Order: sequence, then structure tokens, then C-alpha cells
Amino acid sequence: MSLKLYYKYFGAVVVALFLSAGCNRANNLKMYDFGGDFTLTDHNGKQFDSRDLRGKTVLLFFGFTLCPDICPTTLSKLKKVYGILGERSENLQIVFITVDPERDTPEKLQKYLEFFDMGVLGLTGSINEIRAVTDSFHARFDKVEVKDSAAGYLMEHSASTYLIDKNGKVRYLFRQSENPKLMASIVEILLDEK
Repeated sequence: MSLKLYYKYFGAVVVALFLSAGCNRANNLKMYDFGGDFTLTDHNGKQFDSRDLRGKTVLLFFGFTLCPDICPTTLSKLKKVYGILGERSENLQIVFITVDPERDTPEKLQKYLEFFDMGVLGLTGSINEIRAVTDSFHARFDKVEVKDSAAGYLMEHSASTYLIDKNGKVRYLFRQSENPKLMASIVEILLDEK
């Protein structure tokens, strides 16, 4: 076997193993015991109750509008998930909860999320309200001062995306490294659940 053919064959085996592992993970959705209902302020300045999302599949993550890497990468990836799902994405809601309520006003959230053009629901609140939600989801965030920066500070935060079912239960945690095809395949399972 030539070296070129060997690498081609080896690459195919690796891809097949990766996809089969993804399928196994997709078939093992869990019922996590964290998360839960909450009330915050949406990007239109109105009070929002998470129970209003009952009946929809939800992808929720924490971030902030001045985030230099994780948040725009996650939103771009979720836009690809939307594209893969096509019309089925009508039953999917993406929720972005800021961990920087000091700067992320409803107006700022609205402008930021409009750029990604997929109907993302932006949520903010007081620092205590945000902390209560992150605690319930076992997420974390910290303010980090940045010297000689116009921003003044950045927020370090958890990078997981939570997959929540139609009954408001967390069923899967996507890592930052997950690819959109795998994410879409797992989301589809919940979209099909009765």
C-alpha cells in the first residue's frame, strides 16, 4: 500500500470512528439535575420568564457583547446549526445570557445579536439575577481587569452551550470544540421528541 493510499484509508477510519462516537453520544441524552426556570429582562427591555419557552428546544449559553473570541465563535457556529436544520430551526430558540450586565443593556444586546440574523433571544438583568442563573446552571464568570485597554475589563466565563428540551430540562452540554454537524444531529433528536 502506498503512503498516500495509507493516509487516505487511515483518515477515513478516523472520520468513521469520530462520527460513530458522535452518534453514540447523540443516543445518550441525559436528564441533568441542574438548570431550571428564571426571570430576566429581554433585549427589548421586557420581563422574560423562561417558562415561556416551553414547547421549544433551546440552545442556551452565557457570554457578553465585548467577548473577543468565544461568543462570536459560538454564535457563528449556531448559525451553521440553523442552516443545517433548515425549516426545522423554527422550533429551536437560541438564548444568549450576558454575564456583563453593567455594559450589556437591552439595546446593546439587540444590536449585537441582530448581526447574527437568527432570532437570538438576548437576556440581561442585575448582577445578582445573572449570578443566580449561572449558579443554577453550574456556570461561572469573573470580571478581569485589563490594563491599558479601552474596554477596562473583560469577563472570563464558561463556554458550554446547554441543550434544553421542550419541558425546560437540560439534556446535553456542548463543548466549545463541538462541530455544527454533530450539534445539529443531537438537536434533531430533541426536536423529534414528543
